[in-house]
This record gives sequence, structure tokens and C-alpha cells, in this order.
Amino acid sequence: MSFGGSKKKKTKSHEYWYELLSAEQVRTLVLAAKLPAAGSKKKQIERLMACESTETYGWDRPKSIACIVSYLKAKCKEANLRASGSKYELVLRLVEHHHQDDKDKNSPKNKRGASDDEKENADNSLPNKKAKLALAD
Repeated sequence: MSFGGSKKKKTKSHEYWYELLSAEQVRTLVLAAKLPAAGSKKKQIERLMACESTETYGWDRPKSIACIVSYLKAKCKEANLRASGSKYELVLRLVEHHHQDDKDKNSPKNKRGASDDEKENADNSLPNKKAKLALAD
């Protein structure tokens, strides 16, 4: 007969790795992914899992190789990012890097080339005026 022996602590099951993070860590990832940060931790996790760039890191089961720390470290090295730290730090670096690339690709200069003002300034610069005058003679 056993009285008061050790009790096994019930662990709450989770579907996503993000659920193991603190609310502050989840919010930081949401902001890094350029997603709306309002709402509960659960809503923020839903946004992360709905986003293509962050969904792969959220699985806590071997559904995706992205849940393995060695894979995350290799991805960081490929992107010339620091490859040390916790899984959270690695994922944060990769998400920030991914969305920094998006920001660079979507900047106005990269979408349209030089702005109209820049083109006008280039046409009115002193060397260009001299070159145009020399050609006109």
C-alpha cells in the first residue's frame, strides 16, 4: 500500500512550439514577422501559424525539419547570421532576416527604380548640364 508517494505532474499538451514560449516572446516574433501584435497569446500564435514564413517554425512535432535546432543553426549560417543561442533566438533571427529581405525588396526604390525626383536631380546636376551643352555645340 502506497501513501503520498510521488505524483506525476500532468503536462499540458501543446500542438505548436510557440505555445511553450512566454507571451512576450510570442509578441516579439509577431512583431518581427511584421504581423499585427494585438490580441491574446493564442491569437498571436494563430497569426504566426497562418503566416507562410513563420508557420514552419511553429510545429513541435517532426512534421517539419524546421523544428530541429541543428537545422535552424544551418539556416542561420547560410544567411550569415549568428548560429548560437536557444531555439527561440535562432527562429527570431531567421524571421527578422526573412522580413528584412522583404522590406528591402518592397522598398520604393527597388519597386520603381530611381524616384522621379532622383531622375530630375540627376538631369539637372552640373556634370550632366556640361555634357549636354558640349553635345549641343
